[in-house]
Amino acid sequence: LAANLRERLAEVPGVRMEDRGVEQCGNVAVTFRDLDPFHVRSELLRCGINTWVCLDNAACHDMQLRGLSKLLRISVHYYNTEDEVRRLCSALEVLTAGRTTGVFA
Repeated sequence: LAANLRERLAEVPGVRMEDRGVEQCGNVAVTFRDLDPFHVRSELLRCGINTWVCLDNAACHDMQLRGLSKLLRISVHYYNTEDEVRRLCSALEVLTAGRTTGVFA
């Protein structure tokens, strides 16, 4: 699921994956070209999609070195489905395009 999520996120304009390292887990950290992660999290919650905003005090050294103050953390687990990954990425496509209609579809 995490690999599927990363593949789909790579196709969403305005989304940048901030993951580093050779081995990657089910937590995916992203930033947005024109959106605040808190706004994205709020809109996703309205869709029934739970994510989390990490501030630079959670990964002080790494985030500060990269000039990042906040990230949206998306986590998949064994109970998530490919359909949920698709819904998340569809909602992000709508949000990054600057639209609000269609987010809740």
